[in-house]
This record gives sequence, structure tokens and C-alpha cells, in this order.
Amino acid sequence: MEGFDAFVDEQILPLFETMQAARKAGKARLKKGGMIGLLVGLGLGLAIFVFFNSWIWALVVFVLALLIGMAPGFLTMSEAEVSFREANVALVSQFLGLDYQEKNFTPPHFERLTRAKLVPDHDRAKFTELVQGTRHDVPFTLYEAYLESRIESGSGKSKTVTWVPVFFGQFLHVPYHRDFSSHTLVARDAGFFNAISGPGKGLKRVGLVDPKFEDIFEVYSTDQVEGRYLVDPLFMERLLHLEGKDKGRDLQAAFFEQAVMVSITGGDGFYPDLADDLQGAKDAALETAHVFLGIFDLIDGALGKTTG
Repeated sequence: MEGFDAFVDEQILPLFETMQAARKAGKARLKKGGMIGLLVGLGLGLAIFVFFNSWIWALVVFVLALLIGMAPGFLTMSEAEVSFREANVALVSQFLGLDYQEKNFTPPHFERLTRAKLVPDHDRAKFTELVQGTRHDVPFTLYEAYLESRIESGSGKSKTVTWVPVFFGQFLHVPYHRDFSSHTLVARDAGFFNAISGPGKGLKRVGLVDPKFEDIFEVYSTDQVEGRYLVDPLFMERLLHLEGKDKGRDLQAAFFEQAVMVSITGGDGFYPDLADDLQGAKDAALETAHVFLGIFDLIDGALGKTTG
């Protein structure tokens, strides 16, 4: 990427150094607060044990005092890292010519993604990290979603509510460059359970000739011929490539209503791990850029482009 090293030196490294300074201050605060919490916890714990003869409550109070003392330091360090990560994504997005919005947006095409059967059933949702841009003059949107289902147990005053995560990852939407009329779904291969957890009415399995692809995915479509045309060898190759870049992430895709859409599970797709040195800052920016390049590669495959 031409100019990327200079971009990192000029814009990413100063932010990283600011984060490191905040981290250092947070560690000092953590150490000081932890020592105060330790002393207070020992004193209160000893008093509770002497007067109430309860070592369990003495231990609880000791641990609480220690955690309360350490909390401000942890918070300072966490806020510094989150601030750097968000700024890193925003700046790398701008370098690549993309628009970035961290939060407070209406998720584009979410209803269409739901109708395409890429969104699991859920009761509440949070959306962050909206990225929009163009690739080969075709607009695309990419954003992160955290979806949860509500589970109730018990009844009356004893009723409890638990929120269970059902999806944490990203959704990609790209208008397709040619007309098609089918609904084609590239789902995870569930093995024996494919017959039980099928894709729904009207979608029938499409047989392909790529055994590696079919080890991971099952393709269903309302039109067998069109399904094979849409999920062509180039798209399969790019989907497998993106799937293989991170073993902790699972992909699904759909061709639906004149668009190709992809769901990518596995958590924070844009946020890299952070080391403590300046090389770590460069690696963080490069890793974020590679996430976008992987998405570009998949878009190219969906649009039938063999090169960027």
C-alpha cells in the first residue's frame, strides 16, 4: 500500500504513544489503589472476623475492597486502549478512502439481511463500526452487530431474565452487478442436521463440484441453475480464503434482492491485539488494513474481478 508506512508514522504512532502514557498512568494508579484496597480490606476483614466470627464474610469484604481499589487503574488502562483501537480503525478507514462511523447509526440493509436468512432470531441488538465505501464503483456497507435473545425462567416474583448472545460479528452488503431472480444461500454445513435445520421453504440444496468448499458450506437456492452461476469458482475461492484467515471466524453468504450479503461471526473484526512497543502500533494498523483488504478481496470475487 503506497504511503502506508508514512501514514502510520505520522498518524498512528502519536496516538499509540498517547495510549502508552495513559497505560503507564493507569498501571501506577492500579498499583497504588491496589495497595490501599489491600490494607483497607485486611483491616475490615479482620474486624468482621473478630466481631462476627465469619471468615467467609471477612474474605468477601477483603476481595471487594481490593477490587474497588484497583478499579480506577483498570478503567484508565481500558479507556486508553479502547480510544486507540477506535481511532486506529477510523484513521485506517480514511487512508483507504472509506467513511467510518463508530456508533449512533441505523444499520443499513438489516431487514434485507434478515429476509436473506443471515440474521439469527434475536430480541435486542447493538450496532457499531459502520464502514461505507465503493469498490469498482460499486457501493458497499460493512458494520458490526451484537445480537442477543431474551430467555425467561421461573414465574411471578421469582421470574428471571437472561440475555444470551446469538451473534457477534459483521454484516457486509454489496449490490450485485448483474440481474438475478433467485434467493441463493451459502450456509454452514451442519452435517447430519442439515435435514433438520434446513434453510426454509423454496430453498433446495445445490450440488457443487468443489469438495473443499462443500466440507464447510451447503448451498441452497430457489433456482438450481442460477445458484451455480452465482456461487462460481471465483466466489468460492475468495470465501474460502477469507474463512481461512482466522480460524475463530465463520462465514455465511446470500445472493438476494440484487445484492450479495455476508455474515462474519467471531467478534471484533477490526480490533487487533496490542503489543507494548512501537512495532506493535505498526502491526495494529497493518492488521486492521488487512481486514479491509480481505473484505475487498471477497467483494472482488462476488463481482467477478480477479484483481483489485
